[in-house]
Order: sequence, then C-alpha cells, then structure tokens
Amino acid sequence: RRLVKVMSESASKAGPGGQAEQGGGSDATSCKASQRADGSLRKEVRVRKGYVPPAEDIQEELLRKKPRTEEQDEVDTNETKAEDVTTTSSSSITCWDEYLHAFGSSEIRKCRECTVHACSVGSNAVNEDSYAIGEENVFAVFDGHGGPECSRWMARHVISEFDKICPRNGSGDDLDSIEEMFFSSTKKPKEKETEKQEMKKNLKTLFARLDDTYMSNYGAQNPFCGSCGLLCHVSGGSIWSANVGDSRAVVVRRAENGVLKAIRITSDQNTSCARECEKVCKRSGDFYAIRLHKDDELAQKADPTLDCKKRVAGTLMVTRALGDGFLKDPKLCPDSMKDNMPYITSKPQVRETVRGSSDSFLIIASDGVWDILDDNDVALEVMNAYKSSGDSKKDHSQPVETNLAVAVAKAVIQEMMTRRYVMLAELSQMKATERRHYIDDVTVLVVDLKS
Repeated sequence: RRLVKVMSESASKAGPGGQAEQGGGSDATSCKASQRADGSLRKEVRVRKGYVPPAEDIQEELLRKKPRTEEQDEVDTNETKAEDVTTTSSSSITCWDEYLHAFGSSEIRKCRECTVHACSVGSNAVNEDSYAIGEENVFAVFDGHGGPECSRWMARHVISEFDKICPRNGSGDDLDSIEEMFFSSTKKPKEKETEKQEMKKNLKTLFARLDDTYMSNYGAQNPFCGSCGLLCHVSGGSIWSANVGDSRAVVVRRAENGVLKAIRITSDQNTSCARECEKVCKRSGDFYAIRLHKDDELAQKADPTLDCKKRVAGTLMVTRALGDGFLKDPKLCPDSMKDNMPYITSKPQVRETVRGSSDSFLIIASDGVWDILDDNDVALEVMNAYKSSGDSKKDHSQPVETNLAVAVAKAVIQEMMTRRYVMLAELSQMKATERRHYIDDVTVLVVDLKS
C-alpha cells in the first residue's frame, strides 16, 4: 500500500511532458516517473540496497591516511569506461539470451559425485559476485561489496586452501573411497562425533586463514572492500555449510506425500536478525552500532513513512564478512571508531545437514536471488526446468543439457521486471549506477545430488 501511495503521489506531481517535478529527497528511497520509448510512463521506486559507502567524512579521513596512487586512478578510469561501453553495446538487447551473453556467464561442470549448474549475471559496472567449484564436491559463492577484488580473491584461493586444511573424504568411485564409506558406517558414535567436531574446526580455520591472508596482503589497499562467503561440501551422507553474510543454501527435498519442500540449511547474518545485532553491539562495545546511514537518517526525518534499514556502523547490512578492514582493524578505521573494533567478524556459522534419500538439489545463491524470490519459488523453478529438460531429452528436441541455474537467474530478473514495471531492453540500456537500484548481482549454483 505504501508503494502504491508513493507512486500515486509521484504521478500527481508529473508535469505536462510526463516527467515528475524535481523535488528534494535522498537517494535512500525516492520515486520518479520517466518515459519509455513509446511515451508511456515507468514508475521507479529506488531503494538503497545492500552495501552503502561510509559517510563522506569517514572516507575523507581514511583517504588522507592513504594517498591515492596513479595506478588506482587508472583503474577507476578504466571501470568508468567499461560501464559506458557495456551500456552502449547492449542497446539492441531484446531477449533473455542476449542479456545473459552481455551481462553474465554460465556453465555446467561435472564433479566427483555431482553435476553443478552455475550462472552469474552482473548488475554493477563490474560484477562483484564470484563462485568456485572444486572437484571434491566443494562449492562456494562470494557476494562482494565495495568492489570485486575481495570476492574474486576468495574464489581463486578457497578450493586450494580447503584441500590443505580439510582431509579428503571418500566419494565412492575408487577403492579408497569404498573402504572409507565401509569403515565410517561401522564407527562408534563417539568417533563420528569427533570427526564432526574436527570438520567444524577445519571450516572455521579455513575462513580465518582466508580472511587473515587477504587482510594482510590487500586489506589496506581498499579497506571498504569485502565479501559475504558461503561454502558447501557434500561428503557422504552429509552436507556441510560454512557461512558469513546473507548468501543462502537450500536443499530441495520431496516429502513422503510427494510435496516439494525447500529446506534452508543456512541462516542470513544481517541486521534483520536481532541476535546478530546483539552480537555486533557486544563485540564492539558500541550500543549504537546498528544505526541508519547519515543520508538515510536525513531522508527519514523529511519523510517518516520511509522504511530505511539500519546497518552496522551505518554502512553494512551483513554482520559477518570477509575483508572490510575498516570495520575490523583499528589501523584501517577512522579515529572515532578505533575503540570499538571489531564491529564484524569472519567467523562462519558451520552446520551439518544429513542428506535424505529424497534430496534432489542443493541450491547456493547470493542475496540477489533471495531478495526477489523465496526458497520455495526457487526450488519450484529448478524442478520445472529439470522436468522440461527431461521431457526434451525424451523426444530429442533439445540435445543440449538445460542449465538449471540459468533458469533461476532468468526467473529472478523476470519477476523483478514485473514488480518494477521495467522491460528488458530498458534494463540493458541503463547505466550500472541506475540498474543497481533495480536488482543486485545474481549468482546461482544448482548442485544435482542425484546425478
């Protein structure tokens, strides 16, 4: 109802040419009417999403501490040029396949036990999402913010670090694996519990090593750059998950009565979770650690009906992350925040989910998916695409295997366009700074557990 009210007020302010009158307000949540090519109006309700850069005074203080180099200026210039090129080259996009080719990528990869369908579609000038797939049934999604450097570095190193820290478990396709599976079934409960605790310890060590290595080598170069991280490991009869941030993993399971269920195996760690907010305040000693960004605060004073989200130190929605030195390291934060470090942590939440005989798929995705579709909607899209693929194979009408992750990404973008009254051609022609108001970067991994 609030959305309809805001849109109607915007429409009433529109001038004779169809453009809304320019008024005050913040970029936090604003509404305007703009014209499509055919002259009809498109209503735009912009909501400040995910990561918001720190207030200008904080950025200026840190920049004074670390002067810019010519190399950094060159990178910024190249990114601006890349954004303009992307917008211009996509002017003729009219269908989903063209949009995916221009802004995303996809692949299907075989692992030891599973087949993995992957798709990543960018919305920012540079896609800040990354993912990694390991041969030993290791799958990870990294949702970056403040730049793509942290998420890309994590994706490049997570598999090799996992192989060093976590012992290899049998996968069932060689003699060693068969022996491992046989002896594991005969182990006593105490031995199994010891192995579980060892795996939890290893996954926590993995995230700590990744974060420490990145921070020591690159943390000072961009203290505002960070990433959420979600890793899943399919091992025998278990699915292990380690998560920092608000990426999410879901298991698609069919109940005894045939009803499809989406079982969430991770928890979103952001400021919408009261328990996580309490941990941030306790960790930092700052009672007001969860607060509005300064711009949002001003916007809400001007219009109390706005629903502005509180953030860690007024900047970050997630309460745990990799990187983000300005919220962890006293050397990389403003003087006013030194006594409260750290606000966030890279310690993951580790869980074991026991696999069932009716488990079909494991879906791992960044919050760009879950902001638009809920768990059951995504599970339904995967099952529908899988069924359609099976039907096509039977009648030999589709020799190429259907990418289930692409089906999910397509459904996410189509649902967003329906909600926001925008067409694909318009979305592709927007500059990244404008397109980001409509949708986040979208990355999906769909693991076929029965393949």
